[in-house]
Amino acid sequence: MELVLVHRNGVPVLVVHGPVMSGQAALPLHEQVRKLKEGGITEIVVDLSQVQWFGSAMLGMLVACLMTVRRVGGDLRLAGLSKKCQHVLEVAR
Repeated sequence: MELVLVHRNGVPVLVVHGPVMSGQAALPLHEQVRKLKEGGITEIVVDLSQVQWFGSAMLGMLVACLMTVRRVGGDLRLAGLSKKCQHVLEVAR
């Protein structure tokens, strides 16, 4: 997994590239969310348009990222979900 931070209209967007097959591969995402939070940025978008599918490791990491920013009044939004990624989220509720 590759992770790139870009800013679009003043909003930080974490663009994820490639498959996420293990918990270790998803760690950089949570680390980046924590860094942004520590810098006072709590409104974050995760762009998954370059990810065709993810499993439970990424799902767990997305929940952890969401909880990290919500604890301080922020929010995390997902963008660019493929149909397979949407299905994973729907099944997990």
